[in-house]
Amino acid sequence: MADKILIVDDEKLICDLLVEFLTREGYKVAVATCLKDAVKFMDDSAFKLAFVDLKLPDGDGIGVISTLRANNPKLKAVIMTGFPTDRSREQAKKLGVIAYISKPFQLSQIQKILDSAK
Repeated sequence: MADKILIVDDEKLICDLLVEFLTREGYKVAVATCLKDAVKFMDDSAFKLAFVDLKLPDGDGIGVISTLRANNPKLKAVIMTGFPTDRSREQAKKLGVIAYISKPFQLSQIQKILDSAK
């Protein structure tokens, strides 16, 4: 059975790019465009990895990851941001994210993350 990955981002282009790439790599992918939508996946402990935008219309990525991990403590997470800061990088590190990447990113970066998350 394919691993499940959650994408939480309000940018359609980013979501479409990741869905296409991850599906082609054999993953099952779900998308949420805001914190409210992401919470719907909170009880799904089958997700292995989440790619989460730092800034969402109704919250932030740090909060999303904390919420998702309430029922899935082993969930690995990646923060994506167009606005990297030392403060958010430190918050992400404390939360134990496996990667903090700046947008725009290269698919080769995503592939390295997938390889390291196995």
